[in-house]
Amino acid sequence: MTARIAADASATCCGSSSTRACARRRPDMTIPAQTPATVDAAGIGTPETATMVTAEPQAPKKRTFFSQLRASLAMFANPKSAAGLIILGIFVLVAIFAPLIAPYDPTAQHLDHTLEPPSWQFPLGATHIGEDVFSQIIYGTRGVLVVGFLATMMATVMAILVGVTAGYLRGWKSESLSALSNVFLVLPALPLMIIIASQFQDPPLVLIAAVLGLTGWAWGARVLRAQTMSLRPRSRHPRSPPPTPCGRASRCATPASVPRTRSYRPTSATR
Repeated sequence: MTARIAADASATCCGSSSTRACARRRPDMTIPAQTPATVDAAGIGTPETATMVTAEPQAPKKRTFFSQLRASLAMFANPKSAAGLIILGIFVLVAIFAPLIAPYDPTAQHLDHTLEPPSWQFPLGATHIGEDVFSQIIYGTRGVLVVGFLATMMATVMAILVGVTAGYLRGWKSESLSALSNVFLVLPALPLMIIIASQFQDPPLVLIAAVLGLTGWAWGARVLRAQTMSLRPRSRHPRSPPPTPCGRASRCATPASVPRTRSYRPTSATR
């Protein structure tokens, strides 16, 4: 009986193919050598058997520092992420080595070359007071990186605070934070930045970053509010009791206040 069950298992695994082909597809199956079928006195042949051997469980691989580093940098395996990282790295290198790349000082005036078109001496031309435009762009990369980093941090922090809070709160509190996001959503960032910067002789970079951060957090807050509202019903602990239909347990009707139902008993007239 055991031999017949093993043969049926082998046939089920392999289907219409042979036993050797099944063994090639299943490395964890060991097939004994083919033996000629024996015929007993009744003329019934004994089927060939196959032994199923399961593979031994492999020990978990030990996590090393390089494996954890490779897992943390898996997002950069995406070509788009890698391209963005390369572009950001180029700008960072330009900002660091600006004195070595720029041919002139960005504030140096060449009065003999005012409004000069692009040439070998001035790759991107000169301003009306003879300042090299290419050198100004190279040195301006530093300010752009500082403003972009600070504005992104401010906008991210405000979006998380307002969006997640508005998603967890309910009622007028959530609606008020949503209305505040809608107000900041329509504020023009560029005209507001120009008006504020015009009040200073040399506007600081932190002020420009603050203007961009205060006018750029609304979109992220709306997205985080929607995500938080979708995850809020799933935040209940699995061991906590299910919510009652009437809210809190203390508000539910007590058994004494539940109206009693009258039992119907058939009388002799209805029988």
